[in-house]
Amino acid sequence: MLSASGQKVLKPIHSLFAKAFGIGLIALLVLLIARLGDDGVYRQAGDMVLLYILRYGVNLGLLGAVATGLVYALYTSWGFFRHRWIIIKWACLAVIVAILIVGLVPTIISMTTMGDGGLAPSLFADEYKIVVRQGVIYCGIEVILMITLSVVSVFRPWDDKGARRGVRKTRPWSLRR
Repeated sequence: MLSASGQKVLKPIHSLFAKAFGIGLIALLVLLIARLGDDGVYRQAGDMVLLYILRYGVNLGLLGAVATGLVYALYTSWGFFRHRWIIIKWACLAVIVAILIVGLVPTIISMTTMGDGGLAPSLFADEYKIVVRQGVIYCGIEVILMITLSVVSVFRPWDDKGARRGVRKTRPWSLRR
């Protein structure tokens, strides 16, 4: 078991990785939306920026968040299946990883390949716009899932621990106590 002081050290590290992942996804989404209206000028440089954000922000942030989440699950009393909200988080995370591997990474790599300076960008103009639209959709789904993970982590909507102890659960958005 991880001690209380170890958990205090692990929590900000996990939070840092999760924030890097979330901020990287939001940056990708904003840049992909901006790519929808560009005319192909400086396409290669913009695509390389997207690729670097994906590699060093999104992928490393996700890897660190998953690694620290596994430490939480294995070395604390939280476990994988102790609470329903933890099960929802792991399921959401599995969907995020699947969409990242199957959708977003190949889309960004396709954009980078089509935007190569040695190729004529006008040859791939239509295909490029289709791939950018796909990237916006994949990244938008990822951002929605990341926000869902954050909301579930903060509010723990299916936590029934208070009901077992006889504590009345209040909702943060309610004015009544």
